[in-house]
Amino acid sequence: DALRDIDPVVRWAAVEAMAWLQDDSALPILHEALHDKHFTVRLAAIRALQEIGDANAVWALLDRLDDENTVVREKAAEALGRLGGTDVAVRLAHSLEDEDVFVRRASAASLGNIGSTEVSAQLLEALDDPELLVRWAVVESLGKLGEPAAVTPLIAWLDDDLKPSWDERRACDLAADALEHIQAPEAAAALQQW
Repeated sequence: DALRDIDPVVRWAAVEAMAWLQDDSALPILHEALHDKHFTVRLAAIRALQEIGDANAVWALLDRLDDENTVVREKAAEALGRLGGTDVAVRLAHSLEDEDVFVRRASAASLGNIGSTEVSAQLLEALDDPELLVRWAVVESLGKLGEPAAVTPLIAWLDDDLKPSWDERRACDLAADALEHIQAPEAAAALQQW
């Protein structure tokens, strides 16, 4: 009943309570809340579905990648990285071109978590993203995927000692970590030389 309240704070609190209870019987209601007119309620629904671990929410979450609110799109991309499988990778890869940097970052990170090499080409293109935050997530994901086609661009990162404020590693350290996961002779040779 609280989800029908006119006040979005009441609807948000109801969804948060459902997340806290983690009761599977709330899943249909949480799916409905993904379409609430207020973005905070949609955000709470995404978080609740993720916390409950509802794998059936994946297709509904894909729709939120087109949400008008950038934070909703970002959180949907993050949730897909935890709940989705390789079958959502192609759709999630489209979000690498989102106008918002945080949506692009979340999408890149989630693609690495999903583990689909089907979208490696899109991740490689995203290495040219103007935002370091996105490129950083792309490099991590390429390492998780063990993508051999990433060896050459990652070798170029070995010369970069930039250390962003959000990470203790330098860019070269990140590239080295990624290259260690790629089973290619060129990667091993580059790391040994580095």
